[in-house]
Amino acid sequence: MPKLINIIRRSENRRLVTFRNIAYLESNAALIRHPQGQLLFDVTTSTSFELTVEDAELVERYAETRDAADLLRSPTVSHLVSEGKLFGNDAHRKAHRKSDRMRLQDVVVQIAYGCNLKCTYCYADEGEYGGGEQIMMSVETAERVVDFAFEHRGSSSLGFAILGGEPLLNRPCLEHLVHYAAERGRREGVEVEFSITTNGIGINQDWLDFFDKYKIAVRLSMDGTKDINDRYRVNSKGGGTYDAVNFKYGKALKESPVKFQVRASYFGEHGDRLTDQAKTMVEELGYDNIKMDFIWGIDGTVGEVTQDNLDLTLNGIDHLSRWFEQQVLENGFDWRRFNPYSKYMGRLVQKPVATNIYLEENKGDLVAGGSILENSGVECGAGINVVSISAAGDIYTCHRTEGNPRFKMGDVRRGVDQSFIDYWSSNWRLTNPDADCSKCWARFVCLGGCPAFGVYKHDDPMQNDRIRCQLRRQFIASSIILHEKIKKLNPSELSTVAA
Repeated sequence: MPKLINIIRRSENRRLVTFRNIAYLESNAALIRHPQGQLLFDVTTSTSFELTVEDAELVERYAETRDAADLLRSPTVSHLVSEGKLFGNDAHRKAHRKSDRMRLQDVVVQIAYGCNLKCTYCYADEGEYGGGEQIMMSVETAERVVDFAFEHRGSSSLGFAILGGEPLLNRPCLEHLVHYAAERGRREGVEVEFSITTNGIGINQDWLDFFDKYKIAVRLSMDGTKDINDRYRVNSKGGGTYDAVNFKYGKALKESPVKFQVRASYFGEHGDRLTDQAKTMVEELGYDNIKMDFIWGIDGTVGEVTQDNLDLTLNGIDHLSRWFEQQVLENGFDWRRFNPYSKYMGRLVQKPVATNIYLEENKGDLVAGGSILENSGVECGAGINVVSISAAGDIYTCHRTEGNPRFKMGDVRRGVDQSFIDYWSSNWRLTNPDADCSKCWARFVCLGGCPAFGVYKHDDPMQNDRIRCQLRRQFIASSIILHEKIKKLNPSELSTVAA
């Protein structure tokens, strides 16, 4: 009987979606296999081509032999290569361009170094960032943050992402910052947008009216199932928070006109529970805008994905993707409202080029068709398009590097050291010879990933993390498959504008 059980478990854990890098000449592609077929994904054009079983076997054989004759025996592949549709070089993906100044699109404001919860995996040390005491941003500092952001803005719009700790704990400063920024935007003709990430504890009608008045997008933190959430997201007495967050505060958000998203973490030790988490949020709780992401932090962070639980988590992503595909294709769920699929599929739709998106004149209005993702050395624009400002007014490349003196760029009173601008605008992972991105088949969908992991693992933002790369590639492969299915069944649904 134990032998039979092991066979069943191996069958259940067999990966539904597999992928393999196929290098040819100076370029590469990915052979992606899934239960309904095989795709060959061209890296430089972000285009997929369907293969027969025989074609896929020839491509697989080439990956082993590296004999071009094996590859070109495939009629489909041979034709695509001769037509210049496959294995082209990266030249049409314009090279990354340096920026001589900070061009802010978004500013993360750490308005409260303190929290009313004690989540065990919190990268911010329960909101205190290792400081051991709560620190709240002052109204004066908040005004300086806004002034700094406007002075260094890079386009005709400007976003403020308000974080903590728990930002609702610093209400006077929060309200002043939002009002001050909104009024300056009105005077200068700048579109100002706000978001706030909160655990939701304490949201009442006054808060809802405030969010609605200033069109503040709320990101509500919770972790899916009750047992998982209450293991990691606990209050000051160690009790669970699932019931209060979902049935009181989350319910209030759902019944209000406020735009909100649920932000959930997934955990390596529960890698086989990802679908359970998603089903709970969508099917049981009725949330329709969700972001799931893995735990961030240094080695040893509670719940992180490690080499020991990597296969479990990759299988979990695989089965989550199957569930999500069914939700989209059969139940009408909007693919744009579940991240990270929305992020990767959006890039497949747009096929953005890697170029500077700002004009030099007119304080950098957006170039039509551009995308902020390609304007700095990393995926998110950290250090050029996005910075994080601490409760004390210190400027860091992003909120994940706060407290690390090597990534402190300056402060809102004295400004930013130009050497940081030079560094962040000169480095791009996709062309960094010391990074693996330039050889990865997913590079123009992934765009290099988060530099904070490089900081945590190697003290270098340009270095990759092998485990995170594998997780992202699994999501990307499934996103490519879903993109192709939607394109075949209902191409009008492939828009980056939410329905």
